[in-house]
Amino acid sequence: MAKRIPEPTLLTGEKGTVEAVKQAASNASILHFACHGSAETRISRDSVFEGGLCLTNGEGDEEMLYADEIQKLDLKANLVFLSACQTGKGAERREGVIGLSRAFLGAGVTSVIATHWDINDYITQEIVSDFYTNLLDKKKEKAEALRQAMLKQRNAHPDKPELWGAFFLIGK
Repeated sequence: MAKRIPEPTLLTGEKGTVEAVKQAASNASILHFACHGSAETRISRDSVFEGGLCLTNGEGDEEMLYADEIQKLDLKANLVFLSACQTGKGAERREGVIGLSRAFLGAGVTSVIATHWDINDYITQEIVSDFYTNLLDKKKEKAEALRQAMLKQRNAHPDKPELWGAFFLIGK
């Protein structure tokens, strides 16, 4: 019998507050963020982590979920997909780039898909859809599922790597 994938919990609009995301994330196997990202924000000068995800405060205003808050969470997710601009950027240290992707790994996540630069909404939607089809329906490994989704867009837009080349996978 095929393993059933649980129904996703969608935290959209006013429901997508920092506290609601933190609470839902603690038990999720896959976390997908489709929002604005920032590579240059940090809570304090003492933090080594940079970056944040722009969510809502529940009243129509923006609220940031910062990388240094993320790394303090206890997450069990197998995958985090950061479908937002510049989520792979951060402070450059001897240990590598310390930003959102490393914060999620530090919180216990197995692997993260992030972006090197600003992304196109339409092409990103296509890549995300193809990625999850490859991963969940075709049972491809995460790296292969992403590679195939990106190759499809590369074939459709061979002269525009800025549209499909931003995504990368780190972790297991």
